[in-house]
Amino acid sequence: MLLFFFADRVLTENRGAINSFGVFQSYYKETLLPNHSASSISWIGTTQGFLLFVVGIFAGPIFDLGYMRTLISVGTFLVVFGLMMVSISTQYYQVFLAHGVVVGIGCGCIYLPSIAIVATYFTSRRALATGITAAGGSIGKCSPPTPCIFNDSKRSQVFVVHLHVVYPLSPCKAAC
Repeated sequence: MLLFFFADRVLTENRGAINSFGVFQSYYKETLLPNHSASSISWIGTTQGFLLFVVGIFAGPIFDLGYMRTLISVGTFLVVFGLMMVSISTQYYQVFLAHGVVVGIGCGCIYLPSIAIVATYFTSRRALATGITAAGGSIGKCSPPTPCIFNDSKRSQVFVVHLHVVYPLSPCKAAC
């Protein structure tokens, strides 16, 4: 039951951060990258979502070999590192690489193990357990839009890193 809870928490933060990219997009358009179009900024979120699923092609066999801790650790590090690099980014390509590529790969490393581990522990009602765990992504989308909470850009960036990165570290560490 504890594993079920932690997998749901990881998916809540992982998919929630990707599902709520519109908040980041409006923040980037208004504050960080005002000279770029909304279309070019949306490529950051599109790349992040694409990499979430493409990394699963490689993370699946690694998970099957028993390297779940490695995937969770690498993924958590990449998400933290990517969002921290966004906080010091000033150019479009820096935000694209940090948020789109690095965070996308990190989320991909975390996403597959958190879904697959539930299926290995439930023999009966496996579909129900996986469905409830996967619903965590939709719940994460409902988290408050963090850049809208504070008017100060530095404070909101720190709060974004805290809510979407530091908070899910405790379930990741406990699940490993």
